[in-house]
Amino acid sequence: MSDSLFDTAKIHYVKGEFQEAIETFDKLIEEKPKDPVFYQSRGMAKFHLKLFDAAIEDFNRAIGLDDSNQKIYCGRGAAFLGLERYEEALDDFNWAIHLNEFYPTAYYGRAEVFSRMGKKEESENDIQVAQKLQQQLGQSHLESQGIMFQG
Repeated sequence: MSDSLFDTAKIHYVKGEFQEAIETFDKLIEEKPKDPVFYQSRGMAKFHLKLFDAAIEDFNRAIGLDDSNQKIYCGRGAAFLGLERYEEALDDFNWAIHLNEFYPTAYYGRAEVFSRMGKKEESENDIQVAQKLQQQLGQSHLESQGIMFQG
C-alpha cells in the first residue's frame, strides 16, 4: 500500500495540492514512522503553505533519522529563511554543502541568505558556483545518456 500511497502524495504535491499531500504523508508516516523521506516530503509541503515552524519540525525528524541528506538540510534552511532566521539558515546551507559540495541548490539557498544579510559579494559568488555546478551536472547527465556536445 505504501508505494501507491506515496505516488498519490507525490501527485498531490506536484499539482500544488499541499494540504492533500500533507494528509497523505500523515498516513504514510503512520505506516512507516522511521522513513525520513516521508518527513522531508511532508516538511516541503508545509513549507509551500508557509507553515515554516511545522516544516522545521518535520525536517528535524527527518534529520534525526538520516543526518547525511543534503536535501533535508536545504529544506530546513529554506524554512529558517522564511522565518528570517538567517544564521540558522546559513548553518543549514553550509552543512548541506559540507555533505555534498556539488549540490547547486545549497549554493543558491546560501546565496539568498547572504543577499538578505547584505553580503552582496558572497551572494554573487555562490550564484556563480551554483550556475557552474548546474551546467556541469546537466552536461554529465547528458553524457551519461550517450549525448555528447560537439565543440
